[in-house]
Amino acid sequence: MSNMNLKEIPSKVRTRDGIDLATIVVMLDKKEKIPAMLIRTPYNAVKILGIAKTLVQELNLGVVLQDCRGRFDSNGTFRVFQEKEDTLDTIAWIKQQDWFNDDLHIFGASYLGYIALEVLGLKNAPMKSVFAPTILGNIKDSIHRGDVLQLHWALPWAIMIAKQKQYPWSEVGGSWPENYDITIKQSYKKALEILGWPDHIWQLFTSGADNPLWNEFNLVIGSDPLPKFCLVGAWYDFLLNSTLSTYEWLVKKGNIKPDLIIGPWSHNGYLASQAGIESWEFGKAGKSNFIEDLRDFLLRIDQKSPQVIKAFILRTNKWVNLNSWPPENVITEKRYLAPSNQLSKEIVNEEEIELGIIADYSNPVPSLGGMLWESFDPITPGPVDQSPLRNRKDILRFISKPQEHDSCLLGPIKVILWVKTKSPEAHFTAKLNFIDSDDKEIIIQEGIQRVTGPLENFQEITIDLLATGIALKKNEKLSLEISWSNYPKYSLPQIQNTINQSIAFGKTMSSYVILPFFENE
Repeated sequence: MSNMNLKEIPSKVRTRDGIDLATIVVMLDKKEKIPAMLIRTPYNAVKILGIAKTLVQELNLGVVLQDCRGRFDSNGTFRVFQEKEDTLDTIAWIKQQDWFNDDLHIFGASYLGYIALEVLGLKNAPMKSVFAPTILGNIKDSIHRGDVLQLHWALPWAIMIAKQKQYPWSEVGGSWPENYDITIKQSYKKALEILGWPDHIWQLFTSGADNPLWNEFNLVIGSDPLPKFCLVGAWYDFLLNSTLSTYEWLVKKGNIKPDLIIGPWSHNGYLASQAGIESWEFGKAGKSNFIEDLRDFLLRIDQKSPQVIKAFILRTNKWVNLNSWPPENVITEKRYLAPSNQLSKEIVNEEEIELGIIADYSNPVPSLGGMLWESFDPITPGPVDQSPLRNRKDILRFISKPQEHDSCLLGPIKVILWVKTKSPEAHFTAKLNFIDSDDKEIIIQEGIQRVTGPLENFQEITIDLLATGIALKKNEKLSLEISWSNYPKYSLPQIQNTINQSIAFGKTMSSYVILPFFENE
């Protein structure tokens, strides 16, 4: 079907407070009532016209593209995370269109997904479905991990959307990723003054996870019928925590069963038809195709099909279909921190062993792959080799014995640590890797947890490494790295001096990683 069958209708949606929102309707040039798919974006509606045309041609619906308030061609001032009223006004406008057949769908990737969640279950927002890849859900817990700011994304994103027209990176000033370093040498506030960037969103981001202001963005679910929901997550997406927590929230609070797809991609890779990442090729089965996934989702809605849960297993180029998330067919095993840098199946030492980490603020542990936002080299996501970090004295490494047979990890991973610190604030990081036959140490997943000190006695904490789906081969080893930073993935403790912190392990204070070994019948 050629583009000659398409028509673009520039429009304005007038909000309740008199603001005009720039809107483009893309549809086939036919005289029939059709469903609508709403896409509200802060990233320039004109730039996704190509996607809209593909959706129209493939799915025969009317796509309503709209710039968020205060962004690009829409009037007003951008109100970050406050989209509800504008979304409701736009839905009311769609309901008045003579081509609309009363079936409303929302396409909500990343920030666009939060827009859909804000109006979920509201009487005046009767949605049939929400298709939400790599979603931004609960704001506080999406922007943070373990109460620590995801700096690598938060800083450039705040700059990018600070004004009506987006900053090209070339005009930001300085170079990336070197611009992050100013937040090491200066306070966050001073860094912004020096660089001259608008800072109203950045001030919110750096206000701390304890700021009660985050409660203003808490999501609630209305009492009206809820739409069918499809969440698409990715193992190397920095918002994987948001996808998984949104799924849990919808199940518990909304009493609905969303479809859940977790693939091998990065945050932006899913919409970019990603077929591989770093040196890994996913194979035909792993290449992302969101048009096909969306078509399949809409078809299953019409057929009233049961819930779909499936996950891609890295290094196999295969998907597994599941009955639940977390998976049922899992044997949970612990690997304990042990003397001589061992990761053991059993607690080896009776008495407690204490190991210290000296955190030098001027020399943080660098981020190497994993769940990163793909904004610029060398800060890129994926299965990156961690062996360049082996000589760092501020990383404690624990290594398992070789695998006795092939196996598969699928599901949540957590690290339990006993910690203490003399500092008013400290961060503890954990990173799970596998060591292959070439002695490369490839990241599987990582996490962080902020601790408020000083702690005179050891305290148990949990570091959430989210989840993975990955095959491990016979004779490969697992390694667990414990440290204090992962920069610029996460912000640093705002204490610009040396921090002393410790971990302990033994019989009465066992520290360990919880691993989900999947039994695929």
